[in-house]
Amino acid sequence: MEIYFFLTKIILISAITLLLKIKRRNIEVKYFPQQKWSIREVLPVYWVFVFISLISVILYKTHSSVRLYIFTSYISTLLAGFVLFFAVKKIMGKRRISSLGVIGAKSSDIYWILLFTTIQFSVLSIILYSRNSIEYDNHVFGMLGHFSITLIFWPIIESVLYLGMMFIPAIRIVGLVKSAVLISLLQALSHFNHSSIEMVINFALFGLMGCYLYIKSKRIIVPLLLHSAINFFVLLRDIKFFG
Repeated sequence: MEIYFFLTKIILISAITLLLKIKRRNIEVKYFPQQKWSIREVLPVYWVFVFISLISVILYKTHSSVRLYIFTSYISTLLAGFVLFFAVKKIMGKRRISSLGVIGAKSSDIYWILLFTTIQFSVLSIILYSRNSIEYDNHVFGMLGHFSITLIFWPIIESVLYLGMMFIPAIRIVGLVKSAVLISLLQALSHFNHSSIEMVINFALFGLMGCYLYIKSKRIIVPLLLHSAINFFVLLRDIKFFG
């Protein structure tokens, strides 16, 4: 059954990316006009992310274990981070852009991320420690790594990829509303380990709400912190992972 679920996602992802690639409209966009790159430059980066996600899930499904889950999470996050870093560097270098302000990022954003995640880490650590100090001691490094990936790295990676790099170029092709829907679908579909209900939540909150907040605030930190906050509540739900 899962193989059909994966295949369906791959087909939908292929159809959407093909649509965005073959369309040649050039709609005027008033949001982040300094973004000069095209959706064609970004789609290969997205497909690398899809491939990394798919391989990680297949490995975990084939050899289901907590250690393998943690290991694949570390490796996939590291690979995704490197791919995104070099892609941003190459595209911005090609377009002679030197500031991350083109995606609504500011140097002060790092302080907000640190403050927000410090509070989250503190709450989660207190809850874990209060449950059982022995379990906490045995899993402290895995816990810190898992929390860092969930609350910091993936919110940053996904916000930069989908909103900072894909959303505005897609608006030029299909318009604001359709772009928000398609980018939100691509974000939801790329999570191969999520259930249908989780995909709907991902589509609505990380996707549509993220696009709305990005456009309204013109700051990538706003949807990024929303993403981190939602992941925080997911961790609260799954806190038994380290129990």
